[in-house]
Amino acid sequence: MPNAHACVWLHGAGLSSKTFAAFCADDPKAVCLDLPGHNGAPRAAQPTVLAFAKALLPSLPKTPDRSALIGRLLGMVAMELAAANHPKNFMVHTQS
Repeated sequence: MPNAHACVWLHGAGLSSKTFAAFCADDPKAVCLDLPGHNGAPRAAQPTVLAFAKALLPSLPKTPDRSALIGRLLGMVAMELAAANHPKNFMVHTQS
């Protein structure tokens, strides 16, 4: 898919980026992130959704095209906050 947008996959609480590794394996535009304090990622100063979102912002793709943020549970809330900081650059998808 040459014109595909970057996809950012974010796991829920108690999981890790390995949760979505199969989705990212063959897609060079796919990014699997770890929430703070998960899978060896540094802990956030406070365990709040806002702190998680702020910690993830530097890891989000810096592309001129829109990116899709895909996740569930706590990961989804953090991604919504991250998308709110750059509303023109991200589409948010809820997976239940």
